[in-house]
Amino acid sequence: MVLDQGLIVFSVGITVDSDGNPHICYTPNVLKYAHFDGKKWFQQDVDEGSGLVGYTCSIRVTPQHNPMITWYLPGGGFRYAILRDGTWLASELDGNGNDYAGKWNSMVLDAQANPQVAYSDFPSGQLRYAKFDGKGWIRSVLHSQLDDAGGPKGMGASLVLDAQGNPWISYYDEQTLRVAHFAAGKWTKQVVEKLPPFTNWGWKEFHSNIALDHSGNPHIVFESLQGLEHAWWNGSRWVIQIVLAPSIVSVFDNFMVMDSNDVMYVIYRDPLDGSIKLAVGRPPRGNAAEVNAQKSEQPRN
Repeated sequence: MVLDQGLIVFSVGITVDSDGNPHICYTPNVLKYAHFDGKKWFQQDVDEGSGLVGYTCSIRVTPQHNPMITWYLPGGGFRYAILRDGTWLASELDGNGNDYAGKWNSMVLDAQANPQVAYSDFPSGQLRYAKFDGKGWIRSVLHSQLDDAGGPKGMGASLVLDAQGNPWISYYDEQTLRVAHFAAGKWTKQVVEKLPPFTNWGWKEFHSNIALDHSGNPHIVFESLQGLEHAWWNGSRWVIQIVLAPSIVSVFDNFMVMDSNDVMYVIYRDPLDGSIKLAVGRPPRGNAAEVNAQKSEQPRN
C-alpha cells in the first residue's frame, strides 16, 4: 500500500493499537502521522507551522487509542504531542536553550499508559531520560561526555521496559555500545562492546534496538563498522555475533522486535542493492562454544 509519495529522505516510527491497527510517524521535513482504521488509511500533519523536522520520531498509542509522538525540531528543541478529541496538543519536552535535544529518541508507555522517553542531547553530549508521572515530566541526565571517555553519549538510543516497569536503554558513544538499566532504585551502566573508531561521523547514521526475552535478558541489534551485530546478556556476560558483515557501507537502517516466543525479527536495508530484507531467528542458547557452533546454522538474510 502506498501511504504517501513525492517525499525527501525521512525517518519513520511505527506501532499498533489494541485493535492491531498500525500508526506511523514520519519526518519528510514536516512531522506526519498516518493510521489505519481497519478499512482505510488517514494521513495528517502534526504541529503545523512549527518548522522543519529532522532525524527520528517515536510513536505509541494508549489503550484509549490516543497516539503520542516525540520528535526533533531543529531550532525548536525536543517536542511531544498527543492526539485528543481530534486535536494534536504539542509542547516542548526538552530544549533548555539547546537546539539539538532529541535527535535520537525512543518512547514507550508504562503500565499506566504514561510515556517514558530516552533521548540524546547535543552539544552537551548527554543521554537523557524523561518520564511523565500523570501530572508532569520528570527529566534526568543519565550519562554525559564529561563522566568518562568515549565522547558524546546517547546516539542511537532505544528504550524498553521490563516486567517490573524498569527501563533498559541501549545507546552509543563514539567508542562503544552501552546499556543503562534502572533497578533497585538506581541506574547502572555497562559497556556492551568496544567498537572500531567511527569514520566520517558514521555514528550519526547508526541505530540500536533493544528487546527483552522471556527471561528478562536484554538483546540488542545494532550497527557498527563490523556490520549488523546482535548482542545479548546470557545471565553472566554479554555475547556478540555478527548478523551481517559489512559490504559497501556499514549503515543498515535496522529495526528489531522480539515476539512472545523469543523469535527475533530484524528488518534492514541491504547496502549492496538498497533493498529491504528481513532476518528471522531465535537467540542462540548456551555458552560461547555452543553459540559459535550455532552461528554457521543461522540464515544471513
